[in-house]
Amino acid sequence: MCCHSRQSIGYILLLITLATGVLLTPLRGQPAEERGVQTEVKEIDSARLLLIDATWIPCSDTTESLYIFRNGKTVYARGNSGVSFTLGETMLGGLTTVINAMESFTDTATLDSCTTIGVILAGPRYLLLNSRRPTDETKPLAAELAAIRKYARRRIERDIEKTLEYIEQRPNTGVKTDPELDPETLNRSLYNSPIASTWRCRGTVTVTAQIDARGNVRRAFVNEAPIEGKCASLLVMTALRAVTLSSFEPAVKIEGNTGAAWMNIVVSFGRKSVTSMEKSMTPELPAEEEPPSDDNTNQRTGNKDSAE
Repeated sequence: MCCHSRQSIGYILLLITLATGVLLTPLRGQPAEERGVQTEVKEIDSARLLLIDATWIPCSDTTESLYIFRNGKTVYARGNSGVSFTLGETMLGGLTTVINAMESFTDTATLDSCTTIGVILAGPRYLLLNSRRPTDETKPLAAELAAIRKYARRRIERDIEKTLEYIEQRPNTGVKTDPELDPETLNRSLYNSPIASTWRCRGTVTVTAQIDARGNVRRAFVNEAPIEGKCASLLVMTALRAVTLSSFEPAVKIEGNTGAAWMNIVVSFGRKSVTSMEKSMTPELPAEEEPPSDDNTNQRTGNKDSAE
């Protein structure tokens, strides 16, 4: 195995090792449904509970990250782009059935640094599997991931292009005040990944999101983040996931009612901290011309009289 391949394997093992430490700590002492135990899960919790977290780290520098919540909300990042969407009931049901039957597993016999997927499941359970040569134990999950990955790649290409065209054709109009981000909800979901910290990942991710009239994120994507190498998808994923889970004060229209509006959230991953900043996407309304004051009128009249 070449040096580059060994390095890629090391990245995958680091991913699983660090993720294990991160997930086990907050899960201890929590209710059974929050630890992933098979109990009845409240619908309100499914929007924040993990179903699967998968990371493809091939021999190239283009990594891929897939994060799916139990309610089907999905965040997918590839390189320096990313998009959020919701899985259909059929695809989500098939994936959930397979995941419920899975145990922690490592395909040591067929592990290949260029085709390995690091997977974290609710429970938590941890898997290393070969996407091209899965074993009998991991074949069902590998097949589900391959189908969702193919679908997610189509979404990231189609959704971003179409959404950019939509925003250009229908910019925020008639908006009096932009949506406002509740920093507390972002802070609860936005963390500097220990993997990103280990790799010393730095950079800025701009998430474009549509906030509906109730303050929820309807759509969100990252068109391009100026981050190079394997850090790109990790930071894009972290930023997209946090924004998707955040609450906003909805935009207020000129008429006084709330409505949907687009906005940019800039998330900066620094050396020791993660910060965010909102950027408006609402065109500035033209300033109303003020009528001339009495003084100016008199001055113009006086000048006219003097000229005469």
